[in-house]
Amino acid sequence: MRKLFCILFVICSMACNAQSWNDWMQGQQKAYEAGARDAKLLHARMEIAGGDYANAYKKLKELANESYEAAFLLGTCYELGMGTSVNHDLAKRYYSKGGSAGRFALDRIKSRGYLESSDANRKAFSNGVSMLINGQAGGGYNSFGGSGSSSGSSSSSSTCRSCRGTGNCTMCHGRGGYYHNAGIYVGDTGRTWTTCPGCNGSGKCQVCYGSGSIR
Repeated sequence: MRKLFCILFVICSMACNAQSWNDWMQGQQKAYEAGARDAKLLHARMEIAGGDYANAYKKLKELANESYEAAFLLGTCYELGMGTSVNHDLAKRYYSKGGSAGRFALDRIKSRGYLESSDANRKAFSNGVSMLINGQAGGGYNSFGGSGSSSGSSSSSSTCRSCRGTGNCTMCHGRGGYYHNAGIYVGDTGRTWTTCPGCNGSGKCQVCYGSGSIR
């Protein structure tokens, strides 16, 4: 009887250890998959920042059902024509899955219309993503502005919707550039100045070219 009890104890211990091992392996697999998704999303952000829209679009399509941010970015790809053709229906569909940034985009569309699929707007969004990656002021998805679709108004001029009439670049807010950590010693501040790629240092809105209105 004692021998049978010992055998049963060993079997139960082995079964518990096997279950613990399986649980640990499943946890490791989930952690690996989450890490892989985060890495792919980071690469997609970097590709948008660098203007490689085609590869960013491919990654975002794979991630859109698993990440609010990826869904929002995919919606932007469809709205601005980044790596794919403009498709407003798909833009709205993915914005609806895009968390707070997606809701902001839907509210913008409702109040101001779709953004124009232009090089200026694509570049402005890329610059905003770049600043977000680098932790710079002014970076971020909800801060991005752009001109909406034409309303067909017969007015000869209207306030620029990109800069809201300020005439300032929406990326650098009229400063012409921004400081960022250099990663190497560059003097007392440890920071270096980078000319804004959105306005090439002019500080002017690239939609209205600093006038504050569109004719």
